[in-house]
Amino acid sequence: DALAVVERDILQHEHYDDRRRSRVSLLEGKWVGAKALECAILYQLKRSTEANQRLAELLEVLGEVCQRLPPTECEVLYGRSGSIQAVLFLRQELNNQSIGNDLVIKLASEIMREGQTCS
Repeated sequence: DALAVVERDILQHEHYDDRRRSRVSLLEGKWVGAKALECAILYQLKRSTEANQRLAELLEVLGEVCQRLPPTECEVLYGRSGSIQAVLFLRQELNNQSIGNDLVIKLASEIMREGQTCS
C-alpha cells in the first residue's frame, strides 16, 4: 500500500537525518517529498488528524532548514523555491489554500530580496 511505502522511505531518510540538511525541496529533498506525499495520502484516507500532525512537522522543518540556508539558495531543485513548491503541492492535495501562508510569504520575500541584490 502507498502509505506503507512512503512511511518506509521517511524512516530511511530520518535515519540519515536527511531532513535537516539543505535539500528542502519537493523534488530533491527526499524527506520533504516523502513527508508531503504522506500528508496527501493520509488526507485521502480521511485520516485528517494524522495528516495535520505530519503537515505541522513538515512546515516546522522547512522553516528551520530554510532559515539556515545561504541567501543564494533560492532554486526550485534545492532551496527556498522548492520549499514553496512543496507547500503548493500540499495546498492542492489537502484542498486548503491557507497552508503555510506565513512560511510562503517569508520565503518569497527572501527570494525577492536575493534577486534584487544579485541583479
